[in-house]
Formats: sequence, C-alpha cells, structure tokens
Amino acid sequence: MSLRIDNIPYYNIYPTNIGFRSGGNTVAAVNAPTVPINTPYTPPDVVEISADKKIKEEGLSKGQKWAIGIGSAIATIAATAILFAKHQTGRLTKLYNEKMQLVNLGEKIDFKEAKTVEEGIKFAKEVLKVGDVDKNFTLDAINYANRGLTEVANANKGRLFIPKKLCYEEMEGNTVAYVIRTIDSPRFGELAINKKYFDKEFLKKQIKERLFDENGKQAYEVLDKNNIKTRIFAGIPIVPNKESFILINQFYKNPDSMNINDMRTLYYSFDSQWSELIGKFERFPLDTIKKHKNLFEKELNQKINIEELAKKTTKEQEEFLITMTKALGEKGSPIQFNLKLVPTEHIIYHEMGHLQDFAKNLKELDIKHWKLPSFKEAWNEAKNGKKHQNTTEIEFVDNRWGGLTYDGFQELFEKNPKKFKKQYPDLYEFLTNQETQQTAGKISGYAQTSIGEFIADTYAKMILGEKLPDDVMALYKKYNGPMVAA
Repeated sequence: MSLRIDNIPYYNIYPTNIGFRSGGNTVAAVNAPTVPINTPYTPPDVVEISADKKIKEEGLSKGQKWAIGIGSAIATIAATAILFAKHQTGRLTKLYNEKMQLVNLGEKIDFKEAKTVEEGIKFAKEVLKVGDVDKNFTLDAINYANRGLTEVANANKGRLFIPKKLCYEEMEGNTVAYVIRTIDSPRFGELAINKKYFDKEFLKKQIKERLFDENGKQAYEVLDKNNIKTRIFAGIPIVPNKESFILINQFYKNPDSMNINDMRTLYYSFDSQWSELIGKFERFPLDTIKKHKNLFEKELNQKINIEELAKKTTKEQEEFLITMTKALGEKGSPIQFNLKLVPTEHIIYHEMGHLQDFAKNLKELDIKHWKLPSFKEAWNEAKNGKKHQNTTEIEFVDNRWGGLTYDGFQELFEKNPKKFKKQYPDLYEFLTNQETQQTAGKISGYAQTSIGEFIADTYAKMILGEKLPDDVMALYKKYNGPMVAA
C-alpha cells in the first residue's frame, strides 16, 4: 500500500506472501521527498538564433545549413545551461539565507518537562529558537519534541540547524515524524509530529494487534523471563529482551496500567524491529543468506552457491531464504531475532539528521542534479531538421535522498534497473555495491535503503554517543554526512 500526505510518501514494507499479519504499517520515519519540477524554466535573456533565417539570408550550402542548424541547437542548450545555473545559484542562495536557521544555543541546555502546553511552546521558541510552533500540541507531545531536540542540540554543543517550525498533525500513515526538504515549498525545514502517537486509545489498539494473533490469543505466552513462547516469522523466533518482556507482560496483565510513554515505546519498538527483520528478507535477502550461509550449510547439509544466487531476482532470493530459515526452524536450530526496545526520541534524532544533511548538501545537489536534455537528443533532432522543443526544459534528478521505502523507487529498481541507474546513478551504486550495503547494514536495515536514510540513521546513533565502526564512518564521510560536536 502506498499513500501520500502533503507530498510525503509512505511505503508499507511488510511482505504479503509469507503468511505474516503485520497488524499495521511501519513507523520508520519518512522524510518528505523533493518534488520533481516538471514545469519548464525559461531563463531570462536567452536569444535563440534562427537557423532558417540565417540560411535564407546567406544562401549557404546544405552541409553548412545542417551544421548551423545543429550548432544553433547546441548553442541554445549551452547558453540555457549557463544562464540557468547562474540564476539557480542566486535563487538558492537567497532561499537558504531566508529558510535555514543555523543557531548557537550554548553548549548545554537543561531540559525540564513543561507543566503546561504554553510553557512547552515558550521553551521551543525562546530556548531552542524554533521559529514557530503549532498551538494545538498536547503537553505530552510538546515535551516529547522539546526533549528530543534538546538532546540533539546538546550533542552538537548548541550549534546546529533547527526546524523552522514544529507542526502537530494527524497523518494517514503511521509515520512518527518527518521533515520537509522541498526547498521551494513554504514548509521547507518544518518538523512535523504525528498526533496518533500521543493518543492512548490508538496506541492500545495498535499494540493489541501486535501482541495477539488472528484468533485473539496471546502471540507471546509470557510465563517468566526464562520461558517465553515466541512468535515465529519465517522460521525465526522473535524473542523479547528483558526490557521489552516487562512491557509486553504488563500489557497482557492490564493495558490501562501502562503510561503512554511506555505504550508509545512498545508500539514503536515492535514496528521498527519488525521492519528491520522484514527488510532482511524483502529488500536484501542475499545479504542475510551470506550472513547465515555456514549455519545453513552445516545444519541442512546443503551447499549454497552465492554466485548463482546473485544472478537471481530479489524475489527469488527472498523465497530461497524463507525456505531455508523455515527448514532450519523445523530442525530445531533456528536463527533467533531479539526484540529490543527503541525509544521514540530516536526518530527526532533521525529527522534532525536529515535536516543537518539537507543544510550541508542540498545547495550543491540542487545545482549538481539539474540536467538539460541530452546532447544526443538535441543533435539528432537538429540533424533531422527539427527545432529541439525542450531546450529550456529543466529536470531535477533527486538521487540522494529518495530510496526503496519511497513510493515507486523499489518498483523501478526491480523492474527497470537500467532506467533506475540512469535516473539515480549514485543511489543505484549505493544499492548494488555489496561492500557498501554490508557497511550500511551495520547501522540498520533501513540505512540500506538509501544514502539519505543511511546518513540519518548513522547521525541518530552518533547523537546516542555510540562508537561506530571505521568503515561506517568512512562511508558516512564519503557522502558528506553532518558531524556532531567532538
């Protein structure tokens, strides 16, 4: 299922062919994509030479006429490109000066939960220097947003790009939060929070769908911390860790006894962990097969040819992986996947990673990835005596922050890889380079879906103070990811 909310894509990554009822959509943060600009842009002061007029006046030979026709088309494209780039540079500089808010808040902010919404909004505006805040925030929600932003600010010793506005809105999907990165949009730089995550009844309903099976029975028969009947996914036991076990057990006993923050954490943890697991099957099954190759071969007495599997489609690799993991589970030596708790503030860190990334790289990429019609196209049309119709049409190629969880990207990647490579060259390289994918996978399955998500998830771990592997940091620096204060 795909849907759009104010140009924000939502992509349901749960597979439908392996007998698993997800009970809802993923809550992994989704950032707003740059909307391709399809409207032709005509730079000022472009004077197109009329080849026909010149030929008529000078009585040139056919060869000379042909050369002038082609030269005119190419000259027009060249002139358009130069003027366009000059115009865009000035326009973007003006937009950045107006919209990007680099602040210096001081090295350490002491966060205290507000006692009223008004107090929380005042903190966001006066202490965190957020330009504007929706007045319809609940107290729980404004404290959540302020706490997350404060933690990011402190990790950066107060110097960072801050959201232009904090929005509080109900989204049709289950995204926790997103930032808007379309620089031409009046909403560029806003951070939006989903109201649903601050509605206890909504959370209760969603958690119930995840903790009970289709027949209304407990999916996890929690007896004690050492004896848990786990849920099985494609032959893999999903085992709660100690912290998630406590919350699951509490929910089974009495959901109303849980505070909303614990409910929010449990719900978010389930969906983020499930999306992580399913990503290992649906998007990058070959990586998972490689990781467990020795175990499969030893326990199932079956030789696995990775080179041959690499030639198969992702769907075929997924089916092979599911068959192998189910067989392993039936044999009594399954792969185990631990269900751990993930604090929802992680999404604030992630989205702020996007915002810092946009601030650091978007200006360059806005210019770098604008493209004019191809030289070959213009040459052929001029050669055939046609005036090139698209000399002033500009196309934006968004190939850094889009990814496989964005509407249409995965379908194009799987069905027409040549077109995908042409349209999104650096993203294609990121997705198909096995070494790069292995490195991104050390961060998360979601980090493997695009350059932008790799940057945002890595940034979130940096905010948490985690020590990251050298190859992860090398890849992060390759993509010019934003650093936090030392």
